[in-house]
Amino acid sequence: MEAYIVLSLVAYLIGSIPTGYLLAQTFSNKDLKKGGSKNIGATNAYRLAGKRIGIATLVCDFGKGALAVFLVDYLKVADKEMAQLFAGFFVILGHIFPVWLKFSGGKGVATSLGAFFLIDPKLGFIAITSFIIMFVFFRIVAVGSLTAALVTSLLASFMMTGEVAALVIIVSLMIFWRHRENVLRILDGKEKRI
Repeated sequence: MEAYIVLSLVAYLIGSIPTGYLLAQTFSNKDLKKGGSKNIGATNAYRLAGKRIGIATLVCDFGKGALAVFLVDYLKVADKEMAQLFAGFFVILGHIFPVWLKFSGGKGVATSLGAFFLIDPKLGFIAITSFIIMFVFFRIVAVGSLTAALVTSLLASFMMTGEVAALVIIVSLMIFWRHRENVLRILDGKEKRI
């Protein structure tokens, strides 16, 4: 039990690192919390601080999710899959609710993709592929993100164990909740394209 508590805390703190916020502040003197969508994710970083910062944010946020799950290999736990699920959940939770930014963070998509890719590469690949296809077709990040969340939830429900499916569904619901304003703009035809 102690190992799971430590793992959850470490994963949360990794997720809480506001990479987009720090990159934008450091390299372009932009405050992501005060401009655009006021979100610290890659899309807002791209719009406010430029393409390089946006891509760097995407890579770093993906890396946070992957790193937290990867660290499970160095822990002595009886159930590796369960430990990966704990790490995945808490790193995503940390990204969405970072302690350093008064619990107001990103939307969890890139970090989720990184975590899912290490938990189950097939699931991660399907999520990334569905995101890319929808983004290329619509040029709207939120459409790609929501599609990836929906597709992975459906696939996990039929293909994965109960615990993995539960994690994917919970995370997908969190992603949909964080995109509620985007959904309204999409329905109104006002969501910005890239």
